[in-house]
Amino acid sequence: MTKVASSIPVDAETARAYHTASPDYRKKIQVLLQLRLRELAELPTRSLAEIMDDIGARAEARGSWECTMIRKTVRAVISIFLWFMVGFLLFGAPVAVGGETPHGEAKGRKLAEFIRTQQAAGHKGEALAEAINRERARLGMTD
Repeated sequence: MTKVASSIPVDAETARAYHTASPDYRKKIQVLLQLRLRELAELPTRSLAEIMDDIGARAEARGSWECTMIRKTVRAVISIFLWFMVGFLLFGAPVAVGGETPHGEAKGRKLAEFIRTQQAAGHKGEALAEAINRERARLGMTD
């Protein structure tokens, strides 16, 4: 397979990390990006909510009384996963030194727990975002 160079805009720190990496490590990064981009290109164009609603509607049409509960459970799991990914993107990957929990990771866990309790209490949208910002400030996680 022939290789074609492609330019992807990234932040300065990511570019620096790539350009200072060893040639072997660069190859690993390239292979991982290639695989991940192929995966993303093959994803369905419908949103996840649309796909889940379609599955739920088909289950209801077949008379499955559990479908509503399953749909709510799947949405909750996906919501938790997405909030985890938001935390990962905002605070980076956890890095443990000497078996200790890094201070930033502990704060991230506290924030994630706060978000879960707020969602369980029915907060969403702008109210949830404001509550998260207040909690981030309380934890000293402001930019």
